[in-house]
Amino acid sequence: MLFDMPVRSVICVPNQVNEAIAKFYPKDAKQFIARDGANSNAMSAAEALEHAARDRKASRLSRKKEKEKAKAEKPAEPVGPLSEEAEKQRMNSAIVAFNLSVMACMGVTYLKTGMTTGASVALGAGTGILLGAVAAGVAYKFFSRR
Repeated sequence: MLFDMPVRSVICVPNQVNEAIAKFYPKDAKQFIARDGANSNAMSAAEALEHAARDRKASRLSRKKEKEKAKAEKPAEPVGPLSEEAEKQRMNSAIVAFNLSVMACMGVTYLKTGMTTGASVALGAGTGILLGAVAAGVAYKFFSRR
C-alpha cells in the first residue's frame, strides 16, 4: 500500500516474516517515500506515523460531528400527559412485574428451605414484596417513557 505495488499472499512462519522484513527494510533506513506522486519529498517514519494518526483523529471527529448533527436534526417529541390507554398499560405492567417478582421470591425460598416453618414463609413473602415493589417501580417508570 505504501508503494502502490501489488501484494501476493503466502503462508509462512514468523521467522520467515522477520527475515523478509530485515532483508527489505534494514534498520538504518530512516525514510519512507510518500504515497501520492504529487509530494516528492521523503517522509520520515515518525512523520508518517504522526500523519496517519492525525488522519484517523480527523476522521473520528468528522464522524462524531455527523452523529451530533443527525441527533440535533431529529424533531423533539411533544411532552404532555399520557393518554388514558397508556396510563392503564403502565399500571398493568407495574402490577404484573410486582406479582412475578413476589412469585419468584416465594418459589426460590420454597426450593431453598422447603417452607417448613412460618419464618421461611415470612422471609420469602417479605423479600418478594420488597423486590416486587422495586420491579413495579422500574416497570412503571419504563412505561412512562415515550
